[in-house]
Amino acid sequence: MKGNPALRTILVLLLLAAVAYPVSRVISRGKHSVSFPSLSPATTSVQNLLLTGTLRIKTAPAPLRLEVTSSGKILFEAKEKNDRGEVSKELSLPPGSDLIVRAEWADDRPHALHAEFLPSGTNDPVVRDYWSGRMLEDVLSLP
Repeated sequence: MKGNPALRTILVLLLLAAVAYPVSRVISRGKHSVSFPSLSPATTSVQNLLLTGTLRIKTAPAPLRLEVTSSGKILFEAKEKNDRGEVSKELSLPPGSDLIVRAEWADDRPHALHAEFLPSGTNDPVVRDYWSGRMLEDVLSLP
């Protein structure tokens, strides 16, 4: 940029002032108050805060013992041998919960476990496949 240095300085200062005003309006907190929507008892109920859906577990071959826990509570436990190796259960859990899946088989051959959580509504299903020997302990994280 050629020209008078004083004129260039004035133009740069005018440009900075033009940008500074809108930026100062955006970042000022004193002039704009943030309002939070009031929480009514209906919206804060536990039912609205839970993620409901169906947990399905398929195994090959069927394990001797299968257990699903969340936050230290046993959600599902099967100790009898199921020939199909397929179980399902309806669950209501807080969003972001971790389901700990544990299974135990009689031998050390490779075993497969397919776990899926199908939430009711528009959420995508959470699907995970596991491979293990005699013991399996892993996490299925919900959205």
